[in-house]
Amino acid sequence: MSSQPSLQYTRRMLAYDDWANREVLESLRKAGARGTSDAGRPPVPAERAPRAGDAPQDALTSAVRLAAHIAGAELLWLARIRGEAPRPGWPRSSLDECAGHFEDAAREWHAILERATDRDLERLVDYKNSEGEPWQSTVGDIAAHVAFHGAHHRGQIAALVRGAGFAPAYTDYIHCVRQGFVD
Repeated sequence: MSSQPSLQYTRRMLAYDDWANREVLESLRKAGARGTSDAGRPPVPAERAPRAGDAPQDALTSAVRLAAHIAGAELLWLARIRGEAPRPGWPRSSLDECAGHFEDAAREWHAILERATDRDLERLVDYKNSEGEPWQSTVGDIAAHVAFHGAHHRGQIAALVRGAGFAPAYTDYIHCVRQGFVD
């Protein structure tokens, strides 16, 4: 028995991830978030991570940056799977650019998983992390990481949106399943 998640489970997790990302973008639009595209600027330093309690528009801008990070990380992992040079993990993007990146990532994951078998999830991917260290991970573990990483940052986004006085997206997995948003 493989320790990898099954193909069916992986498809569900990434379908949930896609749905939750779209829900977050919609909540940010409703809140009036104004993300800007400033890809040439350096990433947000870890010591200035966005926090609940920031001024409303600052909090929403931080939330958009986190959404851009989720999208950037998803595209970075897909580039690693393809054996290509990674993309920036902390791009600064507008909401519309985030939406496009999320659509690209969801479309590519769907294409990968549509033709995959459970065994394909065990394929090792060689890559270097952001520190330049070499690593190997399976496609299945990468897919799980993408889903969990997104959930982590969507929780941060929810806190920022709530702290700015707006209703955050309800992106709990069980809600997604109960409402039939994933098969």
